[in-house]
Amino acid sequence: MTDTIKLANVRCIFPNLFKTEIYQGKDTGKYAITFLIPKSNEKAKSEIDEKIEALLKEKNKGKQLEDNRLPIKDGDKKDKDYYAGHWVIKATANAVGKNGALNEKPVAKNADGVTAEDEASCDIYSGCQVHGIISLWFYDGASGYPKRVSANLHGVKFYKHNDPIGQGNVDVDSEFDDIEMEIDDDI
Repeated sequence: MTDTIKLANVRCIFPNLFKTEIYQGKDTGKYAITFLIPKSNEKAKSEIDEKIEALLKEKNKGKQLEDNRLPIKDGDKKDKDYYAGHWVIKATANAVGKNGALNEKPVAKNADGVTAEDEASCDIYSGCQVHGIISLWFYDGASGYPKRVSANLHGVKFYKHNDPIGQGNVDVDSEFDDIEMEIDDDI
């Protein structure tokens, strides 16, 4: 059994692939993305469940964890419409290692297979379809935080367009053009 999980043709939301994620006004120090796996994709869900079970057997003496301590969530129980009908899994990658050295960013590939160097050159946006590579790991609670299974982000590749989700970038040039067309110089 390989350690990585390959997610094919899943929707992504809130990609933070070049800058670390800001949550509730604070920098998490992690690159992050959330994958929406259609509930019809039983293969992906089964693979994730099997890897979680294997981790719990090996690292937690087979003891189960509460659902809120597992990386995959039922989108039908979440508060936004775009989660419905999906399994939701958030994957992250630490920007800085335990020794203080910078970690490599997760790989972000465009549709043509070329690795994007920055956000401006990246095809990936919140709502598009992607392929993702993740792995799961067990946190043993040694620092006082509860035990949990988390998803580590290795890479994302743009697959195809879909409706954007969330606030995207504003095309300032076209917005200024609209303003100038609306001005009544007689005022």
